[in-house]
Amino acid sequence: MKRCIIIFLCLIFNLICSASEKYIFSNLSLKNGLSQLTVLCIYQDSQGYMWFGTRNGLNKFDGYHFDIFKNKPGDASSISNNHILSITEDSSGNLWIGTNNGLNKLDVSTNTFKRYLYDPEDKYSLSQNMVASLCTDQKGNLWIGTDNGLNLYHPETDSFERINPDNFFSNNTINSIAITRDNRLVLGTMYKGLAILDPQKGFNKSACSFYQNKPENPHSLSSDQIRSVFVDTKDNIWIGTISSGLNLLKNTENRKLNASFIIYTQSDGLTNNYIRGIKESPEGNIVIGTFNGLSVIHPSEEIEKYNTYDPERGNLSHYSISPIFFDRNQTLWVGTYAGGVDYSNPYGKQFNFYNIDSELKTVTGIMGPMVESETELFIATEGGGLLCFDKRKETFKQYRIHTNAEFSYSGNILKSLCMDKGKILCGTTEGMIYSFDPKIEKFTFLYETEEKSSIYVLQRNSEGNLIVGGINRIGLISIAPSGV
Repeated sequence: MKRCIIIFLCLIFNLICSASEKYIFSNLSLKNGLSQLTVLCIYQDSQGYMWFGTRNGLNKFDGYHFDIFKNKPGDASSISNNHILSITEDSSGNLWIGTNNGLNKLDVSTNTFKRYLYDPEDKYSLSQNMVASLCTDQKGNLWIGTDNGLNLYHPETDSFERINPDNFFSNNTINSIAITRDNRLVLGTMYKGLAILDPQKGFNKSACSFYQNKPENPHSLSSDQIRSVFVDTKDNIWIGTISSGLNLLKNTENRKLNASFIIYTQSDGLTNNYIRGIKESPEGNIVIGTFNGLSVIHPSEEIEKYNTYDPERGNLSHYSISPIFFDRNQTLWVGTYAGGVDYSNPYGKQFNFYNIDSELKTVTGIMGPMVESETELFIATEGGGLLCFDKRKETFKQYRIHTNAEFSYSGNILKSLCMDKGKILCGTTEGMIYSFDPKIEKFTFLYETEEKSSIYVLQRNSEGNLIVGGINRIGLISIAPSGV
């Protein structure tokens, strides 16, 4: 069975997307109801709702519209701050939201918040109010990363335990938390590098491994300023730094104190060295959000880039990427600094887009119609002659009837096509019929109507006569195989 190819055609412009690209993006912004354009965190809850944290409110998205939660002065049951930094969910279905000023627990049944704030007089309160990261581990424990260390929530007492082995986390922001297969905590810090904590061994120095940059060792962590950490399905640890690229700590190395890191930078193909978000795609690719778009590392180590910005044409809406997230339907969600949230659903990708004008470096003016063989698709254009698309190679060629300047446009306006025994019959806007032979790539003149106006129909009937249809006074013409 022939493979069906559908191409969107437009006279004014072509969609600028490569057919080889996997991610075609759509966008949600202020016009869709998003509260603010800077999206700092993304989460999907157990009910399937998407949550977006912005610099001006918490957004709940049901696939159609947004519900927005903001601080209400004088209302203690509202969220404590509008600058949302982190989101997670506990085993009871409560949503936890970290803000620039406090931690909040949202009761989704009542849409009310309980606030948790730092109290210098209470050692069981949060260690600080800026909650940069949140994570629930395999045992249901809630871990909170602040700008002054790590906290563990104890639900039985509704209080917090401050975790600080060897004072490593004092005055140190925990920017990101991830969990390994054996329930160890991977902690990316702002100033002191990477820590891997094994809670099963307690919270002292012996339960924690520390990794920092050593200038004399090129295989050490590339920087102590870490923005994001992620553990993939193979239990490898990926570390995104603020200015020194991406680090990979393989599962065979992440228990060694003298572990070797594999480092990826812009010179290796990343779009930028500031790594803000890391996730694994359902296919096993590592998707990285940077200060200049997305980078995708394939298992083959090929790096694919997404750093073109034009949401109207299926590209990202802004260059600065913060969080990235894959939901349970394999939709990729991308939070941007000033473009809202972009998303790409593999099941929603109904079409491949081809930027023909860019490939051919000319304006083709595609209007259709089209005819198809087993290996090729032929397309009539408005002033560009005949296009041939090689379906196997996914490449285009252009063939003009007239190449001289006087007739280069008007003489190449095709209004109808007909597949005719391996050749392509072409009806022009000037009432002429040409036959194109793909084997020798040449046109042959066949017939000219008396009216010399556009031919919109070309078709062979059962007797082999060529039926020619047009408007004005052409009407229908039947041309016998002999040409009479």
